[in-house]
Amino acid sequence: MSNYYFGALLPALTMQGPAPMSFADFVMLCNTHLPPADQQAVSQLSSPTPVEYPANDLIADWSNSETQLRNAVTRIRATRTEKDATQFLKTHQSFSTSIEKGATDAFTKSTPLQREMALDAIRWEFLDEHAGLDQFATRAILAYGLKLQIVERWAGLDDAAGRDAAESAMALSSDDNNKNNAPEEEI
Repeated sequence: MSNYYFGALLPALTMQGPAPMSFADFVMLCNTHLPPADQQAVSQLSSPTPVEYPANDLIADWSNSETQLRNAVTRIRATRTEKDATQFLKTHQSFSTSIEKGATDAFTKSTPLQREMALDAIRWEFLDEHAGLDQFATRAILAYGLKLQIVERWAGLDDAAGRDAAESAMALSSDDNNKNNAPEEEI
């Protein structure tokens, strides 16, 4: 189904650019301009985990690719720490060699920020490839919503907040290590 008017309303996105609207605003626009079946698909876009019963084939494809990407990251991290990743891997329907290669390439980057950018670039490329040729189709609008979440995430990153979060995590880790290394009290 084509949504000419709605698709024409959506401003262009770039991964490193500012978010032209919030994802919440995008959802409100979708609820105004899209039919109920497409609105259900839009509601699934904000799921933090892959969707079990996708309302649209783009969401099914996205869930499969996201699961594969997360599995690849899990395997790479497990290999680096000499752990077995098997228990953490999730099943997915399809396999993409470009996702596997992209994840491997991402972990050659020198900083965590560059790795995250590379992983999101894989996601962005996937959405470009799977949005379809009709920019007014439901698939393209759903891909736009997923891209908007990526843009919004990057736009919301703040150096000071990131430093504070890292210091808090290190302090918690240090507290846990101190508790684990403390001598046991006698009863």
